[in-house]
This record gives sequence, C-alpha cells and structure tokens, in this order.
Amino acid sequence: MIRIPDASLPAQANGLLEQYQAEVDGQGNYAARVAAAKALFSSRNKRKNPAFAELFAQAPEALAF
Repeated sequence: MIRIPDASLPAQANGLLEQYQAEVDGQGNYAARVAAAKALFSSRNKRKNPAFAELFAQAPEALAF
C-alpha cells in the first residue's frame, strides 16, 4: 500500500478508487489479489485517469515510481 498524506479527494476520484479496490478485493485468495493489484495499478496509474490525476496533483511524490 502506498501512503499518501491525508487529503480530501473529490467524490468522483474517491468513488473510482473505491471501485478499483473492490475489483482487487473480489479476486479470491491473497495471491490473486496481489497479482490483480499489480496489473490494475500499473494500467490505471496514469495522469489521464481522473482518480489518479487528482492524486498526482495532491501528492506527486507518492506516485513517482
């Protein structure tokens, strides 16, 4: 898990992040969840994604890989 500073996110960004987490949580066992999280995070961690755009704006150092 990536730690980011406490910040208020717009409802749209927060809703998208909750949806993304639910997709990972629904993957079954731990190994399946880890694999899904890696694949989904790297495919969604883009500045054009509305949820991650907000995170990049608020805490760019937390998402710099």
